[in-house]
Amino acid sequence: MSFKKTFFLPALFILLAALKSSAVIPWNSDYDEALELARKENKPVCYIAFSAKSRQTPEYFISQRPGVEEQLKRFVPILVKTEYNTPAWWRLWKFLNRSGLNSVRMPTLFVLTPQEEIIVCKDSPGKDMAEILDKAAASYESGEFAKRPKIEWLTSVDKALEESRQQNKPVLLFIYSENCGFCNTLKGTILKKSEIIELSKSFIAVSGDGKKDRNLSNLMWKKLRESGRTDRRAGYPFIALLSPDGTAKECIVGLKEAGDLKEKMEKIKELYPGGTGNREESFKPPFLKGDPR
Repeated sequence: MSFKKTFFLPALFILLAALKSSAVIPWNSDYDEALELARKENKPVCYIAFSAKSRQTPEYFISQRPGVEEQLKRFVPILVKTEYNTPAWWRLWKFLNRSGLNSVRMPTLFVLTPQEEIIVCKDSPGKDMAEILDKAAASYESGEFAKRPKIEWLTSVDKALEESRQQNKPVLLFIYSENCGFCNTLKGTILKKSEIIELSKSFIAVSGDGKKDRNLSNLMWKKLRESGRTDRRAGYPFIALLSPDGTAKECIVGLKEAGDLKEKMEKIKELYPGGTGNREESFKPPFLKGDPR
């Protein structure tokens, strides 16, 4: 009897807890369908990535973290078994790069908005998982996350150039590839810095996927040549700072060069009155400035 109590009863308890968890949580396995549901219900997404080789079942993992089942009711939950070189694998690394992480221990937890913005990233969450989910859900539900400063990107280059001419502001053009690790790292690090976000207010920002839009891919090559860069081939990530007439003033290719983005943005910002708020005086000829000559 002692042997049964020691080994079989705890195992039975774990099995029942796992079955209960499986029955309660409405897991989604299709990522696109889950995002659509999240948009419809205006809920954040709880994305949990498991290794396909893991011996630990997701049900057992959840059952060992008190309060998680209750918190998951505030989310659209997605559970994904991740295998090497599959769409789920590349999506995992996209999220990791956007979070500024270079390694992972699964299970990995991501909390996303329906627009795929990352609210929280946590690898191998422990007993505090319910608290992490509670704070993330509260941040989304209260609108606090939406109020965080960020670059306001347009998606049309033509519209960006039109606004640039109207406001006399330069253009910040960012061309990327969705599955490019360096692009996602740039999005999650340099483009999230407060000084870059502040500087972007003096620009008309526009971005797009060059792999999906051939016009953007062609534009990347054109602007690189236009800027006089002969030392580099076009590649992702690609950033160009354009004048209101669309001329490339500066081009940045790759993550390493992006470290100079702040300096280059400050330099271009000074050239246009719309980008600095009040520099019209410097553009007047001497006889309108009160110059006695």
